[in-house]
Amino acid sequence: MKSAVVTPWGNPKSNVVTRSPPSLASLALSGAITLKDGAVEQSNFHDYPVLRIDEMPKVEVHIAASSEPPGGIGEPGLPPLAPAVANAIFAATGKRLRKLPINTGELKQS
Repeated sequence: MKSAVVTPWGNPKSNVVTRSPPSLASLALSGAITLKDGAVEQSNFHDYPVLRIDEMPKVEVHIAASSEPPGGIGEPGLPPLAPAVANAIFAATGKRLRKLPINTGELKQS
């Protein structure tokens, strides 16, 4: 049995990559998983905040031609996003944050 990417519009590869930033930005900015009495408090999306479409910046995907065999397409966009957000905050504020999720309270402290 063969598998295929099914998408009604656009380039399936760029659609997959475009979906990575909202997931990781949510983790970087508000994705704390907390424990209470030894159990995880968040059970689903109603109590685990995920960025909504109106909170996301525009995402542009550029796929470079390559003669290499195909590999994962969605995963490569994940690792650099949190450090990029942290570096942007450092560039704007001079404050280096070293823990995720990003605590905006730390930014408000001198």
